[in-house]
Amino acid sequence: MPQRYFIARNDAANPRDGGLWTRVDWMPFTGMEPYTWGFCLTAYRAPNEREARQTPAPNRDTPRTGCNGFPFSRMRRAPT
Repeated sequence: MPQRYFIARNDAANPRDGGLWTRVDWMPFTGMEPYTWGFCLTAYRAPNEREARQTPAPNRDTPRTGCNGFPFSRMRRAPT
């Protein structure tokens, strides 16, 4: 399975978490219509990029509890 995550760094001017790193894992959903994908903030206050990358991946086999005991945030296409 391809790695489905990205790493981002907070702006230094962020008053609370300036310069800290975040890992966001995402996954497609099947059988959860109308939700087609979800994301998990796996790491959100890592002190550096290396630690954010090395944070263990969430459990994608159980998207309702696999995000550190919580569900993945579910997303769907906006109605047109």
